[in-house]
Amino acid sequence: MPSFARFPLSLLVALGLIALSFPVFAGDPDPKEEEVDEDEDGFLESEGDCDDGDAQIYPGAPEWCDEEDNDCDGDVDAEDADYLGDDADADGDAAPDCGGNDCDEFDASLTDIDGDGDGTSTCDGDCDDTTTEAGPGLDEICGDSLDNDCDGEADNLDFDGDGAVTEDCGGDDCDDSNPSIDPNTPEDAATCIDLIDNDCDCPGDTDGDGVECDQGDEGVDGMDSDCFTAPEADAGPDQADRYVGGVAVALLDASGTSDDNADDTLTYTWTVTPDAEYVGASWELSHDPASPFGYLRFSAEPGTEETSWDFTATVVVTDGIHTTEADDENASARINFYRPVFVSDGGCAQGAAEKGSALALALVLLGLVGLRRSRYDV
Repeated sequence: MPSFARFPLSLLVALGLIALSFPVFAGDPDPKEEEVDEDEDGFLESEGDCDDGDAQIYPGAPEWCDEEDNDCDGDVDAEDADYLGDDADADGDAAPDCGGNDCDEFDASLTDIDGDGDGTSTCDGDCDDTTTEAGPGLDEICGDSLDNDCDGEADNLDFDGDGAVTEDCGGDDCDDSNPSIDPNTPEDAATCIDLIDNDCDCPGDTDGDGVECDQGDEGVDGMDSDCFTAPEADAGPDQADRYVGGVAVALLDASGTSDDNADDTLTYTWTVTPDAEYVGASWELSHDPASPFGYLRFSAEPGTEETSWDFTATVVVTDGIHTTEADDENASARINFYRPVFVSDGGCAQGAAEKGSALALALVLLGLVGLRRSRYDV
């Protein structure tokens, strides 16, 4: 019998390593070592798990009302002799597929405790399952300190959806039926002339007319610090025009009027007042309220004593809410028509006499010039 003592130890180790490197052909591998329990319910498909993607389905599982073959015996729900009934966990609430609201039919503590039909906080979003006044989809109720609609905040009722809570819930939305009225909507642009407290900063009836937050009350339109100011009327510069007969026309120009609100539609009203009762003179004012310009037409009879006629032209401007005052600075301009001194309204005889006087004066001047020259000739 050969002795292994004759073989070197190193050779024996080498032969063992070589033998280990070759696969062992001792039959097929164990299928359990290759399969994976996908749903981790403790059963493999090879062991009869008919749905390895659902941990509640495996051989011997409780058969409950979910329209599935839970115990993998080929029968579903009430067809199965092992059916547990509509309320598998016996908590008094049936599974949803059986007309109930139990979100977990295997945990008796998870049920619709308050009976409002919306599930529980751990299942279907009921943020307070101790009261039927709270649950997803319910309307928020002011003043009960409950988050009725389960949106994370109590008493935040916002009817118009503008992000501001109604005053009935202690909020600052003064009109919760209009999404364009809330504290974040300033009085500017077109809202500056709509007679509405758009930014909800009006304290009430400040002008004593019996109507709260109406035109003239603090915080409404022109009385609001956010609203643009009233127009500033400008009647233009003073004017003077020679009158030599016929009809003279003066242009009234309020185009220099300023207004901060580009959306305003301005209306202009001109008035003209004479400085005195001018006998034998007449004038007429014409203007379009939609235009800043007006026209003053003037005429006088040839025999009038006055040689100068003065008028005050005043413009008042409104934007529909604000109206300027007639005594505002730059709201008036002076208009003067005057007759040149060289124009005479006398008759032919008077004209001839004036011409004769002028000729006599010219002859006297020529005589003086000649006398001056003769003195230097001596």
